[in-house]
Amino acid sequence: MHPLFQKRGIFFFTALFLAFCGICTLLFARPIRFLGLFMILLSAAAATFWLLIRLGELYPAKKIVKLSRKILEIGFIIWLISFIIVEIIVAADSGTSADSKDADFLIVLGAGLNGSVPSASLVSRLEVAIQYLGDNPDTIAIVSGSMGPGETTTEAEAMYLWLIQHGISPSRIVKEPEAHDTIRNLRYSFDIIDSFGVQNPKIAVLSNDFHLCRVRLISHLEGHKIFTVSAPTPYLYLRVTYQIREYFSLLKVWLTYLFI
Repeated sequence: MHPLFQKRGIFFFTALFLAFCGICTLLFARPIRFLGLFMILLSAAAATFWLLIRLGELYPAKKIVKLSRKILEIGFIIWLISFIIVEIIVAADSGTSADSKDADFLIVLGAGLNGSVPSASLVSRLEVAIQYLGDNPDTIAIVSGSMGPGETTTEAEAMYLWLIQHGISPSRIVKEPEAHDTIRNLRYSFDIIDSFGVQNPKIAVLSNDFHLCRVRLISHLEGHKIFTVSAPTPYLYLRVTYQIREYFSLLKVWLTYLFI
């Protein structure tokens, strides 16, 4: 068999192809740069498989090479199974809760800005927020998000202005401009809700579909019952990128709560 079609040849060219695609994505496709990092990670795994196969050919009597390859294969299979399971759960848990209407508070989670202009993902959230607040006139909105790289204002301020420009009364909006990740978005927003002194408030949280599984998990770990409101993720390439990223984001959440 030609070397190109042998197992090590397939791994070698797979590693090169994924590395090339990953680097191009990092350099030229900023909104999905995480997908580029993911492809580079897979490229490193394929390159490691190629190296171990090649070492097995050069040193067939070395048991350590065979053992290392077997450990890597088992580890990769376990990771792949866990990845598939988590992605199925994230996709299945991406909808609006059945009883999300008439909440006392609606937490709208921030997303990226282009300077001071909401990104496509954030606009999707805000459009759904407009609809929800119109259908539930007694709901108070809490817009949460700090200022990130490449942003000229806080996400909370940008959302506040966007909602006002689209007809929502300023008296119905509370800004939370300090949080820079989802855990703090929710934690700080829950603190604001507590300051209102409402007994057993009904809380809804609005974010993009891919994000809601993590939102539910964090809220549970923070000791709050919430209902979710789902906003569609614009563009298929964004949905794929963010869906993949959620595996690692959920792992980070578990590790964060495990060690605090």
